[in-house]
Amino acid sequence: MKISKISVKSYRSCKETSFSPHQALTVLIGPNGSGKTNIFSAIRLLSSLCHGRSHARYHNVEDSLS
Repeated sequence: MKISKISVKSYRSCKETSFSPHQALTVLIGPNGSGKTNIFSAIRLLSSLCHGRSHARYHNVEDSLS
């Protein structure tokens, strides 16, 4: 899957975030608490929903990472 644009609105600490990643993007860099993990979490949530996994299972995985 290739992501051409990311837009996150009203998810966790992301009030409104949007950007188009470079093709060679491998990391997000920013200060602690800036929402980097929340962007990846939103992508993972969308991916799990698109592939038919339940929302409840996603939260169980997320809780185990904390």
